Amino acid sequence: MVSAKNARRAATLALVGLGCQLLGALIIGVPGGQAAALAVIAAFYLLTGYAAYLLKSQIAIVAAVAGLALTALPIASMVPSWSANVAVNLIYIVLYLPMQRAFDRVLYDADVSQGTLTLGRCWVVSLLIGRGASMLGFMPYFEGQAELSTAQGQFTMLFRIQLILEIVALIAAFVSYVCMVRYLWRARGLLEEDAP
Repeated sequence: MVSAKNARRAATLALVGLGCQLLGALIIGVPGGQAAALAVIAAFYLLTGYAAYLLKSQIAIVAAVAGLALTALPIASMVPSWSANVAVNLIYIVLYLPMQRAFDRVLYDADVSQGTLTLGRCWVVSLLIGRGASMLGFMPYFEGQAELSTAQGQFTMLFRIQLILEIVALIAAFVSYVCMVRYLWRARGLLEEDAP
C-alpha cells in the first residue's frame, strides 16, 4: 500500500521530471547543446524512476531504467531512427500508465472528487493517442515522402497521412501534458491534506 506522503513526493518528482523532459527536448536541437540535453533527459528518467519506486510500480521502474540506458548508452545510434522512436514512445507508455494507476488508487482511497480522477483518465487516453500516432508516423514506409512530394510538386498520399499523424500526435501531446500537470498538481494538494 502506497502512503499519501509517498504519493505526494512521487507527484512532485514526476512534475520536476516532466520539466526536465521538456527542457531536454528544447535544447537538444541547439548547436552544442546535445550533451546537456542528454544529461537533462537522463535526470528526467532518474526522477521519474524514483517516483515509480515511491509508488511501488516495478514495471514503471523497469521502463525508467530502459529509458536511462537508451539515453546514456550509444544504443540509439546503432538502430534505425524509427526503431529508436518506437522504443522511446513505448518506454513513455510503460512508464506513465502504471504510475497513473498507482496515483488513482491512492486518490481513490483519499475520496477525491470525480473531476480529479477524470483528469487522470484524460492524461492516459491522450498519452496513448499521442504516442501511438507518433510511432505510426515514424514507420519505415513514410521515409522519404517529403522529398518525393517536393519532386512531384504535390503531396503524396503517404505524406498526407504522415502529416495527419504528426498533427494528431502534437495535439494529443499538448492535451496529455496539460492534464498530467493539472492532475499531479491537484494530487499534491489533496494528498498533502491526507499525509500523516
